[in-house]
Amino acid sequence: MDPLYIQGLRYKLQKRISRLNSVDDGDLFIITLAQFFIYFDQQPTFTGIVEILLANFPDLEETVDQIITGSQSLYGDSEEESAAIGYLVLKKLKDQSDSLFQIGYAYRRTGKAHEAIEAIREIFVEPFYEYVDENLDDQRAMLALLMRYKHRSEWFH
Repeated sequence: MDPLYIQGLRYKLQKRISRLNSVDDGDLFIITLAQFFIYFDQQPTFTGIVEILLANFPDLEETVDQIITGSQSLYGDSEEESAAIGYLVLKKLKDQSDSLFQIGYAYRRTGKAHEAIEAIREIFVEPFYEYVDENLDDQRAMLALLMRYKHRSEWFH
């Protein structure tokens, strides 16, 4: 796989994560998060990495629901599990913006938007980003390209 392609993906991902990390307003954070996932979901390399990650932890839905409702402050046992939880929480959070304050209260005991966003960054965004960045290598990129080729071939037929 072309190292420049991987480098370009890394740069684009880093740019979008830094934009997400620079937002302090709750509503703007949710909008930026939605924009992030529009980009992320269109990249077959990233979706391939996430599919493999989620396959390792198929039973996280109940944990994520408890986090989203703010009933418990839960953490992953490993870096991989934290990344999977982070991805699923962020994915749900973009559609349920009222959960921002519930998560903030569960993890930081505060109702302030900027403190809730900071907790979300530290607990969910960072482990997810670091996992994707570390696994952005030739083998996973090749898998994603093969999946993309398969998908396009199925459309052709």
